[in-house]
Amino acid sequence: MLDKDLTLAITQRLADEFQFKQQGDYLRGLCPSCGKAEAFTKVGQPFVIFCGRLNNCGVNHTARHLFADLFENWSKRYPSSVNDPNATARAYLKYDRQFNLTLLGNAWQQGALPLQDGSFAATIKFPLWGNHYWQRVMDTDQIPLLKSPEGLVKGQAKKARFSAGIKYSGKCWVPPNMQLQKGDRVYIVEGIFDAIALWMYGIKAIAAFSCNNLPSKFIEQHQDWGIEWVLAYDNDAAGHKAALKFKQVLLEQAQQVVIELTPSKDLDWDDCHRLGKLKENDFWEACRYQGDLLQAESASEYAQVMYEHKSFSQRVFEFSNATWSIKVDSTEYEQELQDNTLPSLAFHKASKINRISNCIQEFLYIERDELADDQNYVLKLRYENGHPDQIILLPGSCIDSPSSLNKALLQRGSGALFTGNTQDLNTLQNRWFKTIRTIQSLPFIGYDRLSKTYVYQTFAVRDGRVIERNNDGYFELGKLGLKTNLKSPHVNYSGQFNPHWVSDLWDAFGTQGLITLGFWTSTLFAQQIRYRHKSLPFLEITGEPGAGKSTLIEILWAACGRDYEGFDPAKARPAAIRRTFNQVSNLPVVLIESDYTEEKKHFAQFTFDSIKPLYDGRGTGSIGIANRGNDTEEAMFQGAIIIAQNTEVQGQPAILERINALRFNRAKRETIPAAQRLINASKQADFASFLPQVIKQEKTWLACFEKAMSTYEETLWNAPLKGHNSQAVKNNRLVLNHLQLMAAVATLPLIFGDQHITQDMVKACEAQVLTMLAERHKRIAGDSPIIEEFWETYHYINDQAPEYASEGNQVIENRLNHSNNPDTDIAINIPHFMDLCRTFNQPMFDPKELKKHLPNSSRYPYREQKKVWSRIKKRTLSCWVFNVK
Repeated sequence: MLDKDLTLAITQRLADEFQFKQQGDYLRGLCPSCGKAEAFTKVGQPFVIFCGRLNNCGVNHTARHLFADLFENWSKRYPSSVNDPNATARAYLKYDRQFNLTLLGNAWQQGALPLQDGSFAATIKFPLWGNHYWQRVMDTDQIPLLKSPEGLVKGQAKKARFSAGIKYSGKCWVPPNMQLQKGDRVYIVEGIFDAIALWMYGIKAIAAFSCNNLPSKFIEQHQDWGIEWVLAYDNDAAGHKAALKFKQVLLEQAQQVVIELTPSKDLDWDDCHRLGKLKENDFWEACRYQGDLLQAESASEYAQVMYEHKSFSQRVFEFSNATWSIKVDSTEYEQELQDNTLPSLAFHKASKINRISNCIQEFLYIERDELADDQNYVLKLRYENGHPDQIILLPGSCIDSPSSLNKALLQRGSGALFTGNTQDLNTLQNRWFKTIRTIQSLPFIGYDRLSKTYVYQTFAVRDGRVIERNNDGYFELGKLGLKTNLKSPHVNYSGQFNPHWVSDLWDAFGTQGLITLGFWTSTLFAQQIRYRHKSLPFLEITGEPGAGKSTLIEILWAACGRDYEGFDPAKARPAAIRRTFNQVSNLPVVLIESDYTEEKKHFAQFTFDSIKPLYDGRGTGSIGIANRGNDTEEAMFQGAIIIAQNTEVQGQPAILERINALRFNRAKRETIPAAQRLINASKQADFASFLPQVIKQEKTWLACFEKAMSTYEETLWNAPLKGHNSQAVKNNRLVLNHLQLMAAVATLPLIFGDQHITQDMVKACEAQVLTMLAERHKRIAGDSPIIEEFWETYHYINDQAPEYASEGNQVIENRLNHSNNPDTDIAINIPHFMDLCRTFNQPMFDPKELKKHLPNSSRYPYREQKKVWSRIKKRTLSCWVFNVK
């Protein structure tokens, strides 16, 4: 991407997301912070976006912050070559860091760091003393893939590194061609980029590499030059501690020293450079002011610094992680100064200071749940006693008065108090709500259709990019902020994907395992598939105990970062079932052992017919809204269904048509080692990488899926149906279901690679899916296996057993049919049927299982269960009555 292309891309994104339009030499649109139409940037140079509402907002944004994806993958956009080996680094310094390359000279070069797969990530490299150097990875998507150097904890991958064996204590990096003069001011900053940013404006600076390092050797070389050393470490807790410590060290060495900090704790000097702040006089005044505040040793001294910076009569301020209220009598203060009273003593006499809270309440944002039409105010508490910071959510009623705020802090904080008055609280509220950011809170995890973003507790994925949660607990997506308020289920993830485990999956479970994996993959795009095809089938996994069903499901959940198997709706109340269905989006809901038994009859009975609407992504059930009206709400199902149990689902054709049935056989001995390797691998932290690996390829996967749908459509329509006339008309729904399943399997080589998912494996799965289609047609057209066997046994005993065709000289007809109208009705008494099964040496049936399946009989439709006068027993019996077609 050339400079012009990058500018055009930023301009287009500003137009699409913030309604920017050209007006003369400027682009104008909505401010990403306040949302007002007063933001502007220069045409042709849209790298910094300014808000014109200086009093009410005034927040500036960089294009790099708003559209981070445009500032990634530098090595792809600006690839290096033999003729230009520094092309990537040059583009990175110029467009991302916005540095003047002429001023930098040849102080930099392009380097590389090894990745875990043996390839290399491009770096920007700065030579230091001797043969040592410092370098930083430029492509952010490669940072998690870095090979960990010795001494670094596995799983960590630092984006910036020194060469091995370096010792930089007391040393520093000096910008090229920077010459010191006696009486100069020299800024001591942490990073090389920070020093370069200041040097771009002619400000002399050196990089100490860390806030824990004072460049003492460089200082000693210039100790008699009258240099004023400016300690300008990062504006965070570590930087504060270091600045105060090294100030004392320099004063003891008779050096001139001051402290200056960036006005915002979220910005370092490099960030301020990109925002264009370093050329503003007000910015430098604010830096000196922040430094003076840091050096205050008491609340009174801190307040005096604020007052001398800008006078006031009443104010609430924070010092030493506590909140204070102060009132100042300016007349008395001026009078005391006229009487030659020391300023500190004069301010003490003229002011009244009270501590009103033992913590700092920092307002972060409003968290809004549109579905529930509810919102909370999110505060971060920083404690005076050193207790870890805490983020709490408070409804509006908890911050409308001092007493309600104090009660809320006691209830939700850790010993937090508020003893201020109404005026103090009003002051805080005015500060909190000067600029308000509203964050959308989702009551589920997974795919949010409106923002087209996958949102989980600790990470999000959008447009193929993994987004980390910020320090305030939400995900920044341009002007949009998103988070999930769901604590469970919780999904973890690993950045490094290892595809090798799929080979063990094949060895352990064969085609059944690969087909299950394919369907599982399609569930991660359930909403997109339903949007295109209106439905997504249910997958049924059945088999006798020991077939490995639970093991397979637990492994697939582990690959998605969840230690889980499934949910038994037969043991849950309707409300719990509804909530389980609503918890996830573009993830499977696994229903385990959901068949109804006598042991579960004390619970509300769950039936598979009740989930038919979920096939189309319809509602999961209505609930009333807690207001005075008659409003209800019904959440739409956003996930997918997997049914895992020992027996097949029994039900009406409408539910059976929605199911792709996969039968597992008991595990063979030779498959056990592969299954055990899978189990062992699933316990490793890096196993939870399948989920992000798949959804990062959303566009590519969906294109591959649609192509496979077109490729296999003719195959499924023309495939013969076993046990049927080869010219039989096929069920449209069944064909679509199995077509989607086959297409999902065909996408697996895209994820795992052709070397792990071969075409022979895919073809074996194709044959299995065709068999599944034929068997499902047969199942829909006829009865379940247990019912088919029941009617075969019935006819054998009732009218087909020749050796028992007569008793004496009397021919016995309809031995099992107790109906007085045998031409139209069949009436069967189950105990009598079981007795004759023993007599005629026929297979025995489980009465409980049989009674569960009989109402679904297709060969002879079930009518009712009632008392019948038996023409065989000549007395009344309880019978199951069926119609004779």
